[in-house]
Amino acid sequence: MGDSLQNELDYYLSNKEKILKEYKNCFVAIKENKIIGYGKNKVDTVNQMIKEGYSLGTFLVHFVSEEPELIQRFYSRIV
Repeated sequence: MGDSLQNELDYYLSNKEKILKEYKNCFVAIKENKIIGYGKNKVDTVNQMIKEGYSLGTFLVHFVSEEPELIQRFYSRIV
């Protein structure tokens, strides 16, 4: 995970309890230690962020749940 997205994940993990109260069972989009959007569906949440002018790879989308975290990393071959 790139450093910027790692920072967003660290923000989520550090603030999970607070985020859980407001966004339980939703997908949240995080950028620069702020929640910039949320939705019930991952694809819709990503599309909403793109419509608002955010570029892919510049924000983190994560499902808010009481379950232990499952972190998946995907790397692009595009340079």
